[in-house]
Parts: sequence; C-alpha cells; structure tokens
Amino acid sequence: MPLNQLVLLLLPLYILLILQVNYYKITVRCLTIDFTKAFDTGDHAVLLSKLINHNVSPLLVVWIISFLTGRSQVCKVNGVLSHPCPINQCIVQSSGIGPELYIVLKSDLKSLSTDNLLFKYADDTTLLVPEHTNVDIVAEFRQWRNATTWGPPAPPSLS
Repeated sequence: MPLNQLVLLLLPLYILLILQVNYYKITVRCLTIDFTKAFDTGDHAVLLSKLINHNVSPLLVVWIISFLTGRSQVCKVNGVLSHPCPINQCIVQSSGIGPELYIVLKSDLKSLSTDNLLFKYADDTTLLVPEHTNVDIVAEFRQWRNATTWGPPAPPSLS
C-alpha cells in the first residue's frame, strides 16, 4: 500500500487519540485485533447473503458467484506441480474486488457501545475505549472473539 494511503487511514485514529488524551485528559485503552487468515477463511455463502441483504444488483451477485466458484490452486515443489485442489472459501486478496468483498463480510462487526470508537482496515480492527464507558474492553473483545457471522470461527489474535 502506498504511504499516502496508509497515512490517510491512520490520521483519524491519531487525531482522536490526541484529542482524547491531550485535550480531554481522558485515559484511553486501545484494542488492536488482527483477524488472522481472514481473507483465507471468508465464507462464500455468508458473503452472498450479505450482498443480497445490502441490495446489490442481482447481476453483480451472479458475476461475483462466477468469480468465486470453480477456483483451484496448485503447489510447486522442486519443479513438480501438485494436483489442483478446489478452493471452497476465501476472498481473492490480490484481486481488484477482493478487499471490497472482505469489507462486505466484515460490515456487521460493530462496537457494543457508542462511547467506544471502532476503526477497520482490511483484516485489522482497532477499538478505542475511554476510561468511562458503559461497555468495557473485555466485553468488546469477547464479542469479537465469538463473532462467527462473517465467516468460520477463527479466534482473533490480541495485539
């Protein structure tokens, strides 16, 4: 990712941290979660259901189904190719549409409290929790850890 895109993504998080800590004098806890292998575990049925629920054009949904199905992968070891293995779940990360499809998958991941601020980028999610909130950071983490509505259960790693 180009540096200017990264700066634009991190700038709102940085500004809110500075405001809360320096201006409002609030202690802030920060929870950073990396949903490991998130692109590799994207469930196609869940994705298609969410696309339909978001009123995506049926023609586009059919095109996405066509794009995601019938894919396979091979491994090459010492110049020898393995037999093709079908890919039944995943979002093609390096494709033009892959990141957008992942955003749709993750669209229902929300904070339990309006006091807590949520930032999402690809498979990384950051939550800012002020010291005085109606839902603490542990409850937020437990909710996310048990989140299975956007793919197969894969425990997030806590950073």
